[in-house]
Formats: sequence, structure tokens, C-alpha cells
Amino acid sequence: MKRQLQASFLGGIKLVWKGKILTQFATKKVLGLFCYFLDSPETEFARDKLMLIFWGGHSEAQARYNLRYALWNIRKLFKETEVDIDPLITSRTSCIINPDFDYTSDTQLFMKAVSTVEGDDRIEQLKKADQIYKGLFLDGFTLRNLPEWEEWLFQQREEFKQHFF
Repeated sequence: MKRQLQASFLGGIKLVWKGKILTQFATKKVLGLFCYFLDSPETEFARDKLMLIFWGGHSEAQARYNLRYALWNIRKLFKETEVDIDPLITSRTSCIINPDFDYTSDTQLFMKAVSTVEGDDRIEQLKKADQIYKGLFLDGFTLRNLPEWEEWLFQQREEFKQHFF
């Protein structure tokens, strides 16, 4: 059974793990948080920033609890046994995708394809980018009343759209 996560974000969200589409996220915010992590795998996010983005309207204690619960839910989906790789590395102050967590995303493949600037491979890579781009980044996915999230989502959509055109 394949233990690599296949993440598709262009044209909607589709996460495939062990041959099955993942639907067991506790809430849409947990799914949004995981997409946020996967989109920037080398970024170490401050917990305070994540609490502000996803639970800014809650008390600090409630936001901290909600973030802990979200991180637990993400881990539970992927770390079924002690030998499974934890998808996240967390500390009291930050969170980051574990560099040993095996996943690919259509956004990574798309950016690699459009970044090819020279050589005989350029046309093939642009054709590949055209096949990968199936629509807007996280198309159809919304988290209401989260201005920081909405701004980030708008910027990501525009960036991918510009690269496509």
C-alpha cells in the first residue's frame, strides 16, 4: 500500500492517502490548515500566527485549544502506528511539515513545469503545466469570516493563475 500523500489543489482539493480520498478531517478549518501547511512545506509557522488566521475571533485559550485539536486530528489521519512518519513537527511555539513526510502536490509539479526556462524540454514542460492546471487554487473551498485566510487564498490563486497565463 502506497504511503505517499497525493495532494491536488488546482481546481479544488483532493487528498489521496493509501489509495483512498481523505475525508476524515474534523472540520473544514482543519482541512484548510493542512492545505496551508502543504502549500509552504519549508515554512515554520508560529502557533500564534496560525491561531490568529484560523481562530482570531476566539479567546486565546480557545484558539490554542482549537489549534491543538486540529494538529491532533491531522496526525491521527496519517500516524496510525508508531512506525508511521508524523506529518508535522511541532513545538510549543511553531509548526512545520515534517521534511520526511512523503507527499507530492500538483502545485509543486506545476511550478516545476512552468519554471523550466530553456532547452528542448521547455515545450514538454509547458504542455505538462497545461495538463496539471485544472482550475483555481482550492477552487470551491471557502472558510468564511477569516480575513487573513481569504487574503492568503486570493494571493495564491492569483499567483498560480498568472503562472498559467
